[in-house]
Amino acid sequence: MVAEIPRTEYDAMPIEVRRNAFGWFGPAWPSGICYAEDGRLLEEMRKLFPAGEKCLYCNETFDEAAGDNGKAMPLGRADGSVSVIHVHKECALREVVGTVSCLEGHHHHDTGQTPRQEALASWAWIQEHGTQAMR
Repeated sequence: MVAEIPRTEYDAMPIEVRRNAFGWFGPAWPSGICYAEDGRLLEEMRKLFPAGEKCLYCNETFDEAAGDNGKAMPLGRADGSVSVIHVHKECALREVVGTVSCLEGHHHHDTGQTPRQEALASWAWIQEHGTQAMR
């Protein structure tokens, strides 16, 4: 039997390294983070809940009882060090798509909301309207 050749450097990483640096926590959500292309839940990428830690983007403490979920990601610092941090799934999305104002093409950046509130609103907007409605 011929061993399958890894497709990328990511595929060649030991599962413990992948889970630590790129795993997910909390309830699974429809995404390429929690599910494989064939629809299989990537249980091997589930991490322990990062209790006591704060999200990089909103600076709020993760709350397992509230159903928070998200992912790990490496963070390179200016001094050359690298650490693994955790972010809410909604906050990660907001960093890419912006606020609801941005999604609707207005780009008024003073929403009066906290970063976490903006992230939750952006997540809800995408769930309701889909990515095709982005302007």
